[in-house]
Amino acid sequence: MFDAELFCANISKLRRDADMTQSELADKLNITRQAVSRYEKGDSFPDISVLVKIAEIFGISIDELIGAGAPTEGESEILKSAALGKDMRSCKCELCDLENIAPLLKPSVLDRAVAGFAAQGIDLSHLTSLIGYMSDSGFWRLLEDASFETIDEDLLEKLLPFLNFTSKVSIFEKILRGEIDWHFLSKLMKYIKISDSILEAAVIDGVLDEAVLKLIDREIPYHILFILTCDGKAQAWIGYKEAAFGKGAFKVSRYYHTEWQSEDELHLTVEGLTADDVYENFVRQIAVLQGEKWDEKSSAAENIARNEEKEHLAKQIAALESKMRKEKQLNRKMEMNAEIKKLRKEMEELQ
Repeated sequence: MFDAELFCANISKLRRDADMTQSELADKLNITRQAVSRYEKGDSFPDISVLVKIAEIFGISIDELIGAGAPTEGESEILKSAALGKDMRSCKCELCDLENIAPLLKPSVLDRAVAGFAAQGIDLSHLTSLIGYMSDSGFWRLLEDASFETIDEDLLEKLLPFLNFTSKVSIFEKILRGEIDWHFLSKLMKYIKISDSILEAAVIDGVLDEAVLKLIDREIPYHILFILTCDGKAQAWIGYKEAAFGKGAFKVSRYYHTEWQSEDELHLTVEGLTADDVYENFVRQIAVLQGEKWDEKSSAAENIARNEEKEHLAKQIAALESKMRKEKQLNRKMEMNAEIKKLRKEMEELQ
């Protein structure tokens, strides 16, 4: 592994062996004496473009100069190619070699070095070690070709603060293409404003799951009525949302939607003295249009709880009826039938 301190100490040795002062070396390199002093102390590393000139001044090869830092073969190839201005896409080295010397390279140089790996596809887990040293444009190009197979929420959380707007949009486009799971939208939406209409269109096209609407509802702290439109048709979606205590977000317990119909036929009435009343009324209207029975005297929360209980009972009844058809023992069938009657009575009481 390249040791910058060893490398810098060798510059001091080469200068002293040449019977040269720091000022004389600085003049030859067209830099300040203080810069040479910092090099020799290991406080800073020479610009890559200066390495060739240092080697020429002391009459050694660039390989000898770089070799003083005990680099790996890959690190040596990267540094040499960078110093000579060669195309680094053909470098035969490992990504770990680039990670080790990234702090020594200018962003523009690192961008060129990374270009070779981008062509091969880079595991995103390596990006956290490079992103702090690359330019925004260089990182965006890298992101375009990176593999997202191993990405997780923690890794995405680390990357997002470093990304510029273009890179964030690139991630969003990968979500739309299905290359990244849509669940990562919750992380992305903290750093970029994504139009609700874009997400809704993606749901219509089948690119994203309907649950994306739930994601929007959970993250946005106010009531939302979604109107999806496509080819002159419209569909209304609404979720019953309640504030999630202590989380600064909303809990969406149930969703309702109308059938697709022409835009002129979709009618909802605005009723209520407060925003909450108007919202509950929308939930009630769309739920009824979907076929649910609602008690006008009960709140939305009470109606939803009652309908969910009815659905639960209906599933229990269906399961028992299926078992009863397969049951051969008469006594057991009678027991099941009694249980079904009991559940049906409970359902009737909920009507």
